Amino acid sequence: MAVTVMKYEASHGWPHAMRGERTCEQLQSGEEPEALRFLAERPIHTVVVGSMMRDNGAVSPNNRGLFYVCRDRTKKIEGVALIGHATIIEARTDHAVAAFAQLAAHSQQAPLIRGERSTVETFWKHYSEYGQRARLVCREMLFEKSERLPAFEPVTELRLATLQEAEHVVT
Repeated sequence: MAVTVMKYEASHGWPHAMRGERTCEQLQSGEEPEALRFLAERPIHTVVVGSMMRDNGAVSPNNRGLFYVCRDRTKKIEGVALIGHATIIEARTDHAVAAFAQLAAHSQQAPLIRGERSTVETFWKHYSEYGQRARLVCREMLFEKSERLPAFEPVTELRLATLQEAEHVVT
């Protein structure tokens, strides 16, 4: 299996803030723990991509794409992405998002990008440089904080069902 490695320098037309070498490479089987630690820093935002990596591993046809990791010059992870049928990005820097946009633009299967609004907007800014256009843009709320539920009255006669009562409870 081929590993894609890309290096970015400011001289390649990237923004000034991207100065210094960055690498982006395909995640291989056995390399999941470091990526999962990175994803665990924001568990609510990364539950989908983290679950896919834990359930299927870094390399699996069940992922319907390939996992990539972007690192800074000190080899610290700045982003993890699943690029494929559904492209999902968790990145801490704009240049990691730009790197993933370049990978997705050269992918044969990247019809959907899903993520936080600012990440997706940054992704599209870079992705459009490769001639790609958004066909449809949708917004959805994954989690919404609402008012607390009212307190419930305690049920004094509540107890565990017996085996003989189980069928009645199921019905």
